[in-house]
Amino acid sequence: MATTIRLILIILLLAFFECKPKTESLPKEIAEKYLISFVQNPNGIAYYKDPTDLKSKLGVIPYKAMFGREESHEMFGKTPAIKIWYEGKVGFIFYSKMSFELYADVISFTEENSVGGSSFGVVESDAANLYNSPFADEQLFDKVGQFTLVQNIESSIKNKENWIRLLYKEKKVYSKAKIAIELLVN
Repeated sequence: MATTIRLILIILLLAFFECKPKTESLPKEIAEKYLISFVQNPNGIAYYKDPTDLKSKLGVIPYKAMFGREESHEMFGKTPAIKIWYEGKVGFIFYSKMSFELYADVISFTEENSVGGSSFGVVESDAANLYNSPFADEQLFDKVGQFTLVQNIESSIKNKENWIRLLYKEKKVYSKAKIAIELLVN
């Protein structure tokens, strides 16, 4: 009986670690070409192999999952699409050119130091909650007080959520706190 309980606990522990979303970072070669992005739509986002064929669906990128996307939007015939990378596959996300649905479904950040320098900032809010990914219901990584110095700050791109991605204690974390940013150009 005790052996069975131990086996069940080991299996549950392994399943727990496998189910945690991997939101640390994209592979380096992917992060150099793609924006770091997260799915905000609770239903996920479908992605396709061929931007002109709805039958070429590769799957659905789930809610809160990290993926890479190109910054530029392209027209494939009459279909606007964005090239993406997710779990080793390159595909396309369709969106309506006349609406902001993509910006409501996806939050994206540029790779650090993309402007040729390093950015530093000081927390202006009374306190700043730092999360493992850009979701308020995500696990809290740390909390810092007003006037704390943070580095490598990147704002989210064209998104109403106003998340900030920063480096704190050698880890990339996310916050919605107000931070005064200074850019040091090399």
